[in-house]
Amino acid sequence: MTNNQYEFITTLQYRIKNLQAQVDAFKTGSKYQQMEVQYKSMLHTEECRIHKLEFELSKAHAQTIDVRPKVPSFYTKGQLGAGTCISS
Repeated sequence: MTNNQYEFITTLQYRIKNLQAQVDAFKTGSKYQQMEVQYKSMLHTEECRIHKLEFELSKAHAQTIDVRPKVPSFYTKGQLGAGTCISS
């Protein structure tokens, strides 16, 4: 047996051992539990990010509503013709 063949067989044996350990983890359920914990963590992170974005959006919306009455009426789109520019 040459050195290359020995290395190849050894590598395959290590891969078989690793894959068998993965299968055993699924059979015992420990892998499922680990995946569930990881999923819940990711879900919580995304829900927090979404909540933060929704909060920022509501603040921007509130600012828009607050500013709207203070803008002079000649800036409203309804009183400007199409393509009309306001010059200072």
